[in-house]
Amino acid sequence: MGIAERLRRRIGGASRSNAALDQAIALLAEAEQLARRGRGAAAREPAQRALALLAEAGQTDELDLRLGAAYAYCGELDPALRHARAAALARPYDVDSRLTLGNVRLARNELIEAAHEFDAVIEEFGAEPDAANGRRATILAGGDAPVDELPADDADWRDAARLLIGLWSAAGIVEPRLAALSGADALTLALLEAVLLEAQKET
Repeated sequence: MGIAERLRRRIGGASRSNAALDQAIALLAEAEQLARRGRGAAAREPAQRALALLAEAGQTDELDLRLGAAYAYCGELDPALRHARAAALARPYDVDSRLTLGNVRLARNELIEAAHEFDAVIEEFGAEPDAANGRRATILAGGDAPVDELPADDADWRDAARLLIGLWSAAGIVEPRLAALSGADALTLALLEAVLLEAQKET
């Protein structure tokens, strides 16, 4: 289950109806799914619509969390970090806040900080799938071989590569990031390039 889907469930029992917020959550779920398939550039449009709806919804619980995710999928990494950090500081034991901050740090290539966020979730909640995926994406972003302490198969590593390519493409930084990995592990490079090609074929 993705972050946006968990957010949707969290507002399901809200005492008052907020149509703009409901629509924003649905659009964030769409943006997240596109990014997780490596199609970050396509995620920008629903994320931008979500931002507009969040402004319309006004002040709500977890607004920083939603704004952090929306800005990340828009590729606007400075406001994404500001809001994601505020959400994680307000709720340090909240899985979604830590995962969102981890994804933003990953997109910004702040790999030590990203790994810290993902590891904190894994330490507290076990091998939470999104946290494990993020940690593997952090390993790939560092150019290291696709090897992790957690059990993982080829499909797990492909999912991690899709997340990484999705975040990079949302921010429009795929090419410079791949160029910076020119001396990286050959398996990692091949995996990232294959996932990028797969995502480009889908557009």
